[in-house]
Amino acid sequence: MNNFLFELKEGLLISLRAIRANKVRAVLTTLGIVIGIASVVLMSTAIKGIDNAFQTGVASLGSDNLYIDKWEWFNNDIPWWEMRNRRNLTLAEYKKYKDLAKLPIATAPTVWSNQTVKYRERSVEFIILQGTNDDYIKTTNLSFSEGRFFNEIESNGGREVVVLGSEVAKKLFPRGGALDQFVKIKGHKFKVVGVLSEQGSWVMGNFNPDNQAFLPIQNVFKYFQSENLRSVTFNVRAENSAMVEAVKEEAVGIMRRVRGLKYDEMNDFSINQQEALLKTINQTVGVIQIAGLFITG
Repeated sequence: MNNFLFELKEGLLISLRAIRANKVRAVLTTLGIVIGIASVVLMSTAIKGIDNAFQTGVASLGSDNLYIDKWEWFNNDIPWWEMRNRRNLTLAEYKKYKDLAKLPIATAPTVWSNQTVKYRERSVEFIILQGTNDDYIKTTNLSFSEGRFFNEIESNGGREVVVLGSEVAKKLFPRGGALDQFVKIKGHKFKVVGVLSEQGSWVMGNFNPDNQAFLPIQNVFKYFQSENLRSVTFNVRAENSAMVEAVKEEAVGIMRRVRGLKYDEMNDFSINQQEALLKTINQTVGVIQIAGLFITG
């Protein structure tokens, strides 16, 4: 009995000494576990935030919108050089498409140019100027904090008017009062007829309407960008998401006719939509999530 108690006492003392000796190791092990769990939680939260931002940004494109373009947004089957060698889409082709299309509820041509917008001593650089027509607003869900979009007379006549994105307006007019003021773009004066309300989709970068300015498309070609050097994109809006495929099929037929393609020739244009972009983003986020688990694991 005495031997048993002695051995038990010795065992406890050895255990206590071992715990004291390895206290630092135990603390570091526990700390490592805590950091690992925190990293997984933070990574998951960050990925979820990025995903939500992407989804919000893509949603602004509209599930019932199509974009007829020279370039395919996401298609690894078409080589980049092949798309580069395609003929530019032109404003004349847009007008023919608009006359022939029966299914869309709205269509608008768009072309862009990077410029600096100035008001007195203030300026905002690398602004994307979107040249378009008065129907552009019908192809989007944009709203206004003040003013309006340019009208048909201003659009067709190429009047020197401009609509500012919310961030552009804030930087040029920090105290407000942008409406009816004149801003300068490459030395040319444009009257501010509207300011967009904040869209808040940071993921789109400069392609976020907050960071853009809009003016009649003729003015982009007249002052900032040669029509021969920039392809026009056709924004097309279906009545609802159920009609998108029908609008797309009609667009393919019309564009092949407008561009004079023979029956055995491949399309030399692309029709992009939100669905393809969402699919690519979801795949990318999935890869990031898997990588995050390996990194934090």
